[in-house]
Amino acid sequence: TMCNSLKHMSRHTPRPAKLRSNSAHVSTQEIVLSKGPVDSCKLGGQHTIPLKKADFRKALKAMPKIQLHDHLEGSVRPQTIFEEADRLGIQRPAGCLNSMKDLVSMKEGENLLNFLQKFEPFRFIFEDKQSLKRIAFEAVEDNHNDGVDYVELRMNCQKNLEKLSIGEVMDAVLDGIDEGSKKFGTEARFIASINRSYSPEAAMKIVEAAVERKDRGVVGIDLAGDEVNYPPALFKEVFDYARSEGLHITVHAGEARGPASIQEAIDELGAERIGHGTRLREDKEVMDRVRDEDVHLEMCPHSNLLLNVVKSMSDFPLRAYHNHGISTSLNTDDKHIFGSTLIDEYETMAEHQDFSLQEFQSMNLRGLEHAFLPEIDKKRLIKKFTNEYAVLNESIAQQTAPQEAYFAA
Repeated sequence: TMCNSLKHMSRHTPRPAKLRSNSAHVSTQEIVLSKGPVDSCKLGGQHTIPLKKADFRKALKAMPKIQLHDHLEGSVRPQTIFEEADRLGIQRPAGCLNSMKDLVSMKEGENLLNFLQKFEPFRFIFEDKQSLKRIAFEAVEDNHNDGVDYVELRMNCQKNLEKLSIGEVMDAVLDGIDEGSKKFGTEARFIASINRSYSPEAAMKIVEAAVERKDRGVVGIDLAGDEVNYPPALFKEVFDYARSEGLHITVHAGEARGPASIQEAIDELGAERIGHGTRLREDKEVMDRVRDEDVHLEMCPHSNLLLNVVKSMSDFPLRAYHNHGISTSLNTDDKHIFGSTLIDEYETMAEHQDFSLQEFQSMNLRGLEHAFLPEIDKKRLIKKFTNEYAVLNESIAQQTAPQEAYFAA
């Protein structure tokens, strides 16, 4: 079923040819992760430049990146939990830093229930304005350290309402994001997340707070949580209102449920992007629809592996979706819970699915078209990224010993 209205269709029209063409000019030689020992960046074939793992990782860090799916709740540093507990006079959740890291980290063999329990030891962080401002600031810093030039952070701002209102939580987070952006130069925006288990009335309060703060960098609304028992249709009126006020829409779908969940997110809520969408591959017709309507997938490999959505990194469907023409991006989801930086996500996909540096660059350029930004800002960032990619790729191509030249950092 195609979109139900011309207004809805306008959000899913194919990407403009002018923007699409940018990714075709990032380099003539594919820069790839070597599968064996490589002494330098010498040409490894007519069309490829193989890099040692360390050099490929440095190239990934130097490469401007976007991140569209980054939960603040899962981005709290273990060290910050300790320091904020001390400041607030609360007993530390663990005896030492290593124990704290172990307490909040997902491990192989654990499940969704284990994941939800990871947040229990530090819920106090979300009940204090100063703590909230700090974690938002540090989330921007962590993205900056990962070479991210544009990030959209998200959070459910309904926490302990007896201590802080939704607006107070959002204001503290926006203060931290603003301060971090100014200090580190990483452009950042905010997405207000809604839990599917909330009533539509509670969800509307979150949207209303978000609408009031559009001029402070709130750009979108997200729906997350239990896909199985809470269908998107419950929140149709809420998301219709958000869209009418100019907020963009992303929806977690295609994890616990299959492609039908993704279709419902598009049809009922007008989703422009899908959080994860991992099980989309189970229905070829829905895959075609997502591609043809240019719905973007915010993909998170380590998250899906540790939550048992995929069996292995080789099984993760990024390559299949990319080859099918679907717009995708790589993201960390909850970086300090899943123990993965954004560079780790890229490196893993290069290692297990043979992505080249240029393919990642093309993904980012196309992903920028789906950033929750005005067209003028998207075009500015696309131009900036394209230019920096060209310089990076040319530098790698020209150097026979990149560790002594470009990568001497």
